[in-house]
Amino acid sequence: MRRFSRNLGLFVTVSCILFYSSAVLAEEPPVTEEPTTEIEQDWTDFQDEYTGEAATRIGDPLRGMNRTFYHFNDIMMVWFITPVSEVWGFILPQFARFRIQDLVDNLGFPRRFLNTLFQGRPGRAGIELSRFVVNCSLGLGGLWDPSTKLFKWPQYDEDFDQTLGVWGMGQGIFLTWPMIGPSSARATLALPLDIISPYYAPFGLGMVFKINDASLGEADDYKTLKKMSIDPYLAFRDLYVQSRLKKVHNRE
Repeated sequence: MRRFSRNLGLFVTVSCILFYSSAVLAEEPPVTEEPTTEIEQDWTDFQDEYTGEAATRIGDPLRGMNRTFYHFNDIMMVWFITPVSEVWGFILPQFARFRIQDLVDNLGFPRRFLNTLFQGRPGRAGIELSRFVVNCSLGLGGLWDPSTKLFKWPQYDEDFDQTLGVWGMGQGIFLTWPMIGPSSARATLALPLDIISPYYAPFGLGMVFKINDASLGEADDYKTLKKMSIDPYLAFRDLYVQSRLKKVHNRE
């Protein structure tokens, strides 16, 4: 009982710290420097046009820990996930791998459906419900995606992190977790609820799904971004931050 009480107290303390950092940083304006040359001004204008706002920065006070976990994840990607995905792609034809991907997307229905409701978007929730019914029936349990191919119904990839953002919570500090990758204080708080995603499936199934996605192009995308970056850690961090902003504001 005492051990349980200590663990519960630790969890509550960490959660309060993460929540406080999210609330505080939500109020901080973006820190930007004034462009000093015409080229820099053109680049700033491009960023403003592309993102709809000035380039956003996120607090990274735990950069040492984050870089350590980034390098761990990078080793896993380069020396495990990518080689295994190449073998996986050699064994399974592309057709079969796309069926697995469609099945995983269909299994993500509860997370998408609940979060469209939590965000006050019943129309999107109705589309997600319709997609699930059609894919389970005409798509043979989700192995195919007729709701997209035949009916052109979009899929709304919503999660609890986005829901918290929609209701005004800032991302807080930047974090990187082993095997999970880039995250934030807000996303970490939302993680227990996002466990319903199939990518967190037990018994290694989540890793199988990630390997399958890697065989369908994600590993190549990872290599390309890493190769084009002077500092891959910063590149992946900034990409994550901008991606989450666009998802919260549905600008994608």
